[in-house]
Amino acid sequence: MRLFALVALTILLSTGNLCSQVPNFIQERIDVFVHKDYAEIEGIYYFYNPHTTPTQNSFYYPFVLNENLKYPDSISAAYLKTGEKINFRKSKSGIHFVLSIAPGDTCIYKVYYRQKVKTSQMEYILTTTKQWRKPLSYAEYYIHLSSNLQLKDSSYKFDLVGETASSKTYFLKKKNFMPDKNLVVSWRVK
Repeated sequence: MRLFALVALTILLSTGNLCSQVPNFIQERIDVFVHKDYAEIEGIYYFYNPHTTPTQNSFYYPFVLNENLKYPDSISAAYLKTGEKINFRKSKSGIHFVLSIAPGDTCIYKVYYRQKVKTSQMEYILTTTKQWRKPLSYAEYYIHLSSNLQLKDSSYKFDLVGETASSKTYFLKKKNFMPDKNLVVSWRVK
């Protein structure tokens, strides 16, 4: 009986059914485009596979949903290098998809969504980084406000501000970043 259990455990471990190899979440760039009654979020995410075998992992991408922020009315996901669409499944509070990463390779993918807002505030989830048990080696966050809007408040202090005739951009750069709060931005009409 012990021999059977040992053989079964070896087979499960070698096929990866019992434990899977997890890639490293190393970097992200988030652009938030704020309009009067909706926000568009475009996230670029970098995952590195340090293992000697390919990884195939299921990912959950949550959205902030509350009285102010409804489920996004437009969602897309794609590999950044090839533009190939990533199939995903919608759930009650996010999307699920699978990423395959070759050994020693970095997978870069992009998620876009548009979310209507009832009040002049949006929130983007940053605290899920803790689930990876490592800080992001590098992160960039951009808040783009239409020219008719003014930043009222933000949960993070921004490093740089750029302005054009049609928009104002706030920029935040972080290294070795383990977020302890979400990105919350509020604005007002000028």
